Amino acid sequence: MSGEPNHKTIAYLEKNDLLLSIKGTVGLVRLISGDYGKGEDPAPKEEWVKAVVSGSCVALRLGLNAKRLGVSPEYLLTYLRSPEGQQQIKSLAVGAAVPHINVQSLVSMVRIPVPRADELASIHQDYRALCEMEEKIDYLHYQMNDITEKHWPVKLA
Repeated sequence: MSGEPNHKTIAYLEKNDLLLSIKGTVGLVRLISGDYGKGEDPAPKEEWVKAVVSGSCVALRLGLNAKRLGVSPEYLLTYLRSPEGQQQIKSLAVGAAVPHINVQSLVSMVRIPVPRADELASIHQDYRALCEMEEKIDYLHYQMNDITEKHWPVKLA
């Protein structure tokens, strides 16, 4: 067994990867909150969800240099969702029927500002507040669906 990484497992999404839509509705960004295909134990696990990126999205994984500069996955997600980040992303879109972004253009042209320590702390606090709000919204959607479906549930034949 060599020390070479298994390229099949490297392609799987990992915790703290970001997914960015680059085809169709460009600019949607999500943070992967769980491990998908890789864990503490390098041996394969049957219970892992092995997820890979489709052609409509690109996975972004921060390198060591980004982490040294203070760019965290939460910071990058928050920036890419901001009006400034969205403007940068959407300015790269080409195509009338199905807008899309060239990955090389994305990597070479989008500029991520490096946060100061006090900015980063504030952004992380805002990120946690947004996560709490999203959880509440998800729960409210669940309750709304439950109310409307309890009288007329879908009956499978």
